[in-house]
Amino acid sequence: MWYHYADKYTGAVIEFLCTEAIDTPWRIAEPIEYTDENHLVSTPKGWAKLMNMEKEIALKKLFDASVYTKSNDWSYENEWRIASFKGASEIGDYSDYLFDGRSIGNIYLGPLICQEAKKNLIGLSKKYPCIDVYQANIGVSRKIMFERISR
Repeated sequence: MWYHYADKYTGAVIEFLCTEAIDTPWRIAEPIEYTDENHLVSTPKGWAKLMNMEKEIALKKLFDASVYTKSNDWSYENEWRIASFKGASEIGDYSDYLFDGRSIGNIYLGPLICQEAKKNLIGLSKKYPCIDVYQANIGVSRKIMFERISR
């Protein structure tokens, strides 16, 4: 995932905690289903089934298939996602969710992060005394290892 989602190892990952003690939007995350099976939208027979369902059920099946499903090739990611719809008062192409600072876990810096970004993220982490910052390194075995560099 570092290569695909952290700008080819130059980005960072922020861990978010999902506990019932903290009101957080992260609690609505759903796991991705990894499968190589065809979904209803893949065949004429599947579309016929969808067209004979109640509208709300069919729309949910279409939404879930497009947002929460990936092929088995990606199963190593073990991904979870949050997908929601724009609120009535929101404008633009995205939504911002407010979150409690206590829901931030740790920060993991990519192996190729630039020094300026690294310094900035370590500085920002100081606002949250429970956060540890870890530096990712790629070992000889090509495994990613983490070393705590700041608290």
